[in-house]
Amino acid sequence: MNASSKQVAPSRLPRLVIGVLLSLTIMAVACDDSSNDSDGLSLTLAVSGVPESATAVSASGDFGEDISLEQADELWQGTLTGLSQDQAYLVNLQATAGDSQSPVMVRSFTADEDSATIALDFVNSAEACMLAGITASAVQGSADASTLVDQAVTVIGVVTGDFQTENELSGFFLRDFLGDGNAASSDGLFVNVVSQENDVDVGDLVAISGTVSEEDDLTQLTNVTEVVVCSSDHTIPTTDVDLPTENVGDLEAFEGMLVSFDQDLTVSQNFFQGRYGQITLSADGRLYNPTNGNNLGESEDGNQRRLIFLDDGQDVDSRGDNPDPVPYLSEGNTLRVGDTVSNLTGILSYGQVSSSTSVRDYRLQPTVTPTFTRVNARQDAPDDVGGELKVASFNVLNYFTTFESDDDDARGAFNAGEFERQRDKIIAAIVAMDADIVGLIEIENNGGAGDTPTSSSTDQTAIDDLIAGLNEEMGAGTYAGFAAPDGLGDDAIKQTFIYKPATVSPVGDAILSTDDAYTVNGSSRRPVARTFEDNASSEQFTVIVNHFKSKGCRDAEGLDEDQGDGQGCYNATRTTQAQALVTLVDEIMAATGDDDVLVIGDLNAYGAEDPIVVLEQADFVDLIERDLPAEDRYSFIFSPGQSGYLDHALANTSLADNITGTTVWFINADEPAFLDYSTPPFKPDSVQALYTSTPFRSSDHDPVIVGLSFNN
Repeated sequence: MNASSKQVAPSRLPRLVIGVLLSLTIMAVACDDSSNDSDGLSLTLAVSGVPESATAVSASGDFGEDISLEQADELWQGTLTGLSQDQAYLVNLQATAGDSQSPVMVRSFTADEDSATIALDFVNSAEACMLAGITASAVQGSADASTLVDQAVTVIGVVTGDFQTENELSGFFLRDFLGDGNAASSDGLFVNVVSQENDVDVGDLVAISGTVSEEDDLTQLTNVTEVVVCSSDHTIPTTDVDLPTENVGDLEAFEGMLVSFDQDLTVSQNFFQGRYGQITLSADGRLYNPTNGNNLGESEDGNQRRLIFLDDGQDVDSRGDNPDPVPYLSEGNTLRVGDTVSNLTGILSYGQVSSSTSVRDYRLQPTVTPTFTRVNARQDAPDDVGGELKVASFNVLNYFTTFESDDDDARGAFNAGEFERQRDKIIAAIVAMDADIVGLIEIENNGGAGDTPTSSSTDQTAIDDLIAGLNEEMGAGTYAGFAAPDGLGDDAIKQTFIYKPATVSPVGDAILSTDDAYTVNGSSRRPVARTFEDNASSEQFTVIVNHFKSKGCRDAEGLDEDQGDGQGCYNATRTTQAQALVTLVDEIMAATGDDDVLVIGDLNAYGAEDPIVVLEQADFVDLIERDLPAEDRYSFIFSPGQSGYLDHALANTSLADNITGTTVWFINADEPAFLDYSTPPFKPDSVQALYTSTPFRSSDHDPVIVGLSFNN
């Protein structure tokens, strides 16, 4: 049974399996060819108690060739030949229903010419299950929800996964002893025993009495009143599942089942690895946002059909948060997006897959520890972009010198300890980039270089603090900044520049747009433009650092609501901001008399979205698209694991030929979020100890770097 062969039945009816595995009677069957000839004994094998859904039964063992049994009323029969008198033999019985197979039932007999028939039970009649029950398939049915909800039932099946210990799922999974052979209905079921302890083991054949329920869209058995272990040491074969599925929701046919993915799957998101022990995996490489413009992201539907969430067997909802230790770490105490895993095996369940309790999907609870392969290695330094000058764009993730412990409106570090960790990471990243000009995004708007801070826990503006830290590492005077221009905006965060006076010199004052497009929901965050002169060539060029409105939907109205085109909320506002930016560029070129302009920053729009199209239509060249292969065009990863580039570098045609190269330094988006600087109370000490003062996970966005040369 596999996902690609799933057929959706119009309805499902519970199947009563009467006397299955129970009240088995050994029956004698007459046989005319039981004589002891020169080739040994020939005896009839008669097997009773085979599940009603079986379509075939095979027998193998140490008696010779395997045989297929034929059904005769309630028995399955076949002939064993070449047997030796008084010889003991083992028989391995296995039933099939469609693509489903039962466990192998090992039975024994001794050949005797006085007994023409070998009568065996498929399930030993002396075992404990002496009552009728229904199967997991009958409970699941082929629809999204069970038709037996709120009904008291007894379900018989084999335990395939036991998750009853502390912080786990408070239950276990069982599967039909055989399965119903219907690809549209799952053969597995979750048994929820939150407040109970049940002594069951994987491989136990059990009879469970309880009530069918649908809790958070997961079919399960609850209010369990009795658990009877019938027999043990059964092995249920895994069911192969292939991604992508044909349709979204096809995995419903495998809910609660022991499955395997015989394919390489790629890590596409690890944001919740440290919070919930969950990782997004995808077939056919990492997922890309469909509006990214690199032709690697399918539709939202196509991406959804490619993914599965790997969980850790713990309960997200209340008991399994913040796993200690974090699962699935590998080389360097990290697991990077782009790494791969093969041959996953586990139970397919359904539940919460994000910090929002309303976001739920199919999750694999592994029964075999996954082993990851490092495919996406860390880079200690960004790729060379050539040229004599480098310009970088870097979202520094709320670099605030005002701490949340002192001001509820602050957005960055909670206290001095967290800030030291954050500061060390940001400085390490900028030192390694070694850019001549750095456009900073999400730095606290509490004054410019040399200004008295409007608010600060450290008595310094954020920009002064950062410059001081960089110069301490790189030498006095390496970086400089400038005072905050009037009218910058009243948002808590802003954009600004730092630069190396040894290589570039600012020309004139910073220039701001006064367009109302940058005032959204009562606060403004205006782009900052600054003209610089290359000290070596005396050539001038202007850099504009931006931070367009985010895709979040808070307070979105009218055209700013999500239009269902993949561009998220506030696309109309971002498009208007792009148009205002084009106007600003025209004003700057007229004022400076120089036509070389570079637009950088977090535009909160992916490569093929409307705001980028506006800039391209105004003769700007998307440098990431021009200079990077399609698979490297990302700087951010958004749920459920779609990569794309929100951080941009675009040069107008006058400057584009002077751009010698472009790169994205993948130090943040690919790294697990728990490796950041934060030290919240819920983060276990062992996880906080994984922190390092390296550039990795210094932010949630990757920096973009371009090289310039005016020698030609």
